[in-house]
Amino acid sequence: SNVPILCNEVTGNLVVQELRVCKSRLQILPMNTYIHLSNGVDVAMIDANHCPGAAMALFRVKTREEGTFRYILHTGDFRYSPKCHLTHPLLSSICLETVYLDDTYCNEMYCFPNQNLVLRQVKDIALTELSKYKRTLFLFGAYAIGKEKVFLSVVKSKPFKDSKIFVEKSRHRRFQLFNWSNSLLKRFTTNPSVSNIHVVTMGKCRAAGKYAEKWSKRYDAVVTFVPTGWTFSTTIKKKLPWFKCPIRKRHGTLQVLTYMVPYSEHSSFDELVQFINDFDPKNHKLRS
Repeated sequence: SNVPILCNEVTGNLVVQELRVCKSRLQILPMNTYIHLSNGVDVAMIDANHCPGAAMALFRVKTREEGTFRYILHTGDFRYSPKCHLTHPLLSSICLETVYLDDTYCNEMYCFPNQNLVLRQVKDIALTELSKYKRTLFLFGAYAIGKEKVFLSVVKSKPFKDSKIFVEKSRHRRFQLFNWSNSLLKRFTTNPSVSNIHVVTMGKCRAAGKYAEKWSKRYDAVVTFVPTGWTFSTTIKKKLPWFKCPIRKRHGTLQVLTYMVPYSEHSSFDELVQFINDFDPKNHKLRS
């Protein structure tokens, strides 16, 4: 097909590098600016508050009545944030006709905590555990692309702000495309021996003791954060909040603590409801 793939710069660079898509197939769009497509249709890319490069597509369609438009929003994967979306200059003053909605957690059982609250709790846990175990290895689970905000909430705070951050080579290559600051990018290393902060796959997090045993003489404890929205729902009855009930195990001489973090980069059910109430589109359709 000769139809171009519309995307923003970050996504474009990722699909060229990771998926080997020919750059000539892409049409790179700026963020937060309407670009004319054809036949009275314009599109603007808006930050989806999801993973790096994720964007919602807002279509502006000219009607037969002079100077009027229909607005159609395709959210793609997104985490609704009133601060990010409700006050956005392209969204705040329009009436949405149709929204195609991210339905990943479109079930009332999935009502996990506010994203920023969870990130603050992760940072507080890291500081608390560091005060208990001076020789601590921190593991942060992440997808190939996604969940970066969890470890960033920690490494940008004292006393971690000058620490090196270990990532594997493939992840290191991807991070170079995220439009992050040079000062942050310089902190990443592919040498695990020079850092006590490791960003790894979810699988390695779930076998944290085995992962860390090669450094058992260097550390007393392994503190692991596994971020996922699927482990938190209204059907799960817990006597204690998630940040007070880590999974504790011993692996040789190592104390291993695993925190199942109720964090997602998709909207929870109550956030989807809030989005619909805030924007009040004439029609909304689930993405599937």
